[in-house]
Amino acid sequence: FNQLKSEGNAEAEGIEFLIEKKRAENFYGHVGGSLFNSMYVDYQGIERNRDSSYKYILNLVGGYRPNNKWELSLRWSLFGGKPYTPINEKLSRERQTEILFLDKWNEEKTPVYHSLFLRYDYRLNFSFGNLVGFVEFWNAYDRENIETVFWDNGIKEVTYFNFIPVGGFEIEF
Repeated sequence: FNQLKSEGNAEAEGIEFLIEKKRAENFYGHVGGSLFNSMYVDYQGIERNRDSSYKYILNLVGGYRPNNKWELSLRWSLFGGKPYTPINEKLSRERQTEILFLDKWNEEKTPVYHSLFLRYDYRLNFSFGNLVGFVEFWNAYDRENIETVFWDNGIKEVTYFNFIPVGGFEIEF
């Protein structure tokens, strides 16, 4: 690798927004998002997508806390597909290893990602602080979100995590 040169050029541009309703009268929430483009110019002078160029991200967060004992909250996330380089399936089969279409670097996109997180908290108040028991459901509707693809005797997909129930306790001081 002694012939590698760090002479590249990359750019990212976009706009972000956030609308927030602070907790008042038991409800709170915010909507935040980004519209962006993240590109670089490769060694051949061709402009290409960077690995993180999802193009858009949207997050909705909200909750309901009717008293100081319990709370329900949610987070829903959406973002555009992740760029990846397509696999030359024919050559990969012949050579028994992953062969990419290097002239199409990061030109493909995974499907759009979206996921829902739900959470229930129950608080017990003590003189030293609070003991909070919680139950969360990550990827609550068990959507198979594809992160990228790879070769393993065929084109395979790597997915983000599926449905995960989580529970535990927190101590607030």
